[in-house]
Amino acid sequence: MSAPGGLKARSPDVSQLRDDWLAHALSTAPADRPAAEEAVALLYAATGRPPPRFVWVRSPGEAAKVLPPKEITRFTGDWQSAEAQIAALASDLRFRLRQSSEWKGQAHQVAEFLRLRIREGLVPAVKSTMPVSLGLSWSGQHDADWQAELDVHHRVLGARFSRHDLALLDVWETLTRSTGWWWPREDVCVMAERPVAVHVDADSLLHNDNGPAVTFADGSCAYAWHGSPLTLAATAPDPANPGFELKLYDLPERARLLTVVNGSVERDGTRRRYGLRVPRWFRDPIAAAAWTYGLGPDHYAQLLRRT
Repeated sequence: MSAPGGLKARSPDVSQLRDDWLAHALSTAPADRPAAEEAVALLYAATGRPPPRFVWVRSPGEAAKVLPPKEITRFTGDWQSAEAQIAALASDLRFRLRQSSEWKGQAHQVAEFLRLRIREGLVPAVKSTMPVSLGLSWSGQHDADWQAELDVHHRVLGARFSRHDLALLDVWETLTRSTGWWWPREDVCVMAERPVAVHVDADSLLHNDNGPAVTFADGSCAYAWHGSPLTLAATAPDPANPGFELKLYDLPERARLLTVVNGSVERDGTRRRYGLRVPRWFRDPIAAAAWTYGLGPDHYAQLLRRT
C-alpha cells in the first residue's frame, strides 16, 4: 500500500481505482486458494488461534452441506467464538481508519457506487442461492465496497494509517482479491469459489434477461433485473421435461421471467438454463411455458421433447 522508504506514491485516478475494485467484485476467475488460506490464517492468528482446516465448496449454497444452519443473532454469549472475534477485528479496523480523515467526498461517492452494485444486487442474489442461513459469514470479493472507500482515503486523500492497520487492511484486501464467500468457525473455515458467470447491464448493475445473472459451478444461480434480484413468484415440475422445474420470477416492468431448462443436451452433456419473458398475468409456470409454444397447458404437457 505505501511506497518503499516511506515515500508517498503517486495518487491513483479515483475512477480507475473504483473500476479496479468493481472488477474484483464481478470476477469469475478461480479462487487463489493459497493466498486466501494464508489471509484467513493471519486473521485466526490475530485472535490467538492456530490456522483452521480449510474446506472448499463450489458455491455458497453448497456450504450448507458442510455447515449446520445457524441464525445470525446478537448478545448470545458466544462473543468469544472465532467468527465473532474476526468480525470484531474488521469492525474495530474500520472504526479506527474512519477516524483518520473526513468521511465524505470522493471516498463516499466510490463507496456508494459500489454499494449499489454489490450490497443491493450481488449480495442478495448470492443469498438467494443458499437454502438456509449459515450464520455469520464474510463475502470475500463482495466486501469490495468498504475496502475501496478506505483505499481512496489512504491512496488518494492522503489519510495516514498506522503500519499495523495497513497490514490488517491488506489481509482483508487479499481476501477480496482472491476468493468468494467464507465462513470462519473454531477449527474449520469453509470457503466458496467465485461464480463462474456474472452478467451486468451497461451501468454494471446485475442483470440478464436471457437467463441467470449469477451462476456457480454446482449449477446454483440467481436472476436479477437491472440491479434488483428477482422474486420467485411460482414454481412447478416441467411436464414436458421430467426431472426439471419451471420457475416464474417477477420483473419490475409489468412482466414475468419464466426460467426453463433446455430439453436438449448440450455437447458437453449439460442442459442450458435460460429465461423467457412472459406476460405479467401468468401465475402458473406450466401455462406460461405452454404460451411460449402457442399451446394450451394440456397440449404442452403432452410434448415428448422440447428444444
